[in-house]
Amino acid sequence: MDLVPGVPAAVTVSLHIPDDAPTGGAYAQLSIRSVQEEGANLSLDAELLVGILFEVDGDGDLRREIDLTEIGPVLEMDGRVSVRASVANTGNTVAYVTGETQLVSVGDEDVSASLVLPRTRILPSLSGEITSEGTLPLPAQSSWTARTTIYPGDPAETDDLESVEVELNFTVNPVLSASATICENLGGGPTVNLTMSNDGTIGLTPVVNVGLTTIDGNLVAGAASQDATVAWPGQATSIAIEGLPQLGGGDYVLTITALLAEGLDPIVTEVPFSIGGFGENVAPLCGTDPAATPDE
Repeated sequence: MDLVPGVPAAVTVSLHIPDDAPTGGAYAQLSIRSVQEEGANLSLDAELLVGILFEVDGDGDLRREIDLTEIGPVLEMDGRVSVRASVANTGNTVAYVTGETQLVSVGDEDVSASLVLPRTRILPSLSGEITSEGTLPLPAQSSWTARTTIYPGDPAETDDLESVEVELNFTVNPVLSASATICENLGGGPTVNLTMSNDGTIGLTPVVNVGLTTIDGNLVAGAASQDATVAWPGQATSIAIEGLPQLGGGDYVLTITALLAEGLDPIVTEVPFSIGGFGENVAPLCGTDPAATPDE
């Protein structure tokens, strides 16, 4: 077909659905590609992909079902608290997940505040991350109770939706510890693998800065990493730092600075290591087992 500039054109697409197709959501992808006219001077090679979601009314029932794999409060970088949830679509059709978190008490006092979990599309057998719209100023060390209700659709549009309800009892107590392993790449700089362990009671999304100095304090290099994955209480998050310069033999110090939120002191951890030599902190070659003996 020919498209005239500035004039839309309608395209009809027929899709065959087998008679024995099961009931559930389906996904189709329409590919539209440009064609180079013979003898044209302009080289044009473009492709447009359009996703199409639809439901098949076949054998079996249509199931709108979700499962909460993780949910909880998260301390954001501005010092306020949001609610984040990881939701798995366990049904057989697309889920447009909606929800709300209602704060009901702080300590022994009743409160009334809410956060909306925005409409999020999750395809069958997949999971999605949902972050509340807006945050709340919850003081450090304060204890709160909240109730979250999540639907696999919009209750105003679909009847008989089975919701998931969770009560959250938490204290705003951010605690983080850091450790690192360093290995040496032949012909390149070291690779640093950081482990950030959440030892507190609230989710964290730390901003991590790494400084590399000689043993006498001269700066060699620095790097930063923003870990978008929430470190939930009792869990650890791994971050790989690469692109550091190649180091000569000697003693070095890796300084890890983790920023949790405005107004909180950063978490600073120093990790001494050596390139070459036979000391306790010698960085091994990447891909080798530093505990192995020569016979192994």
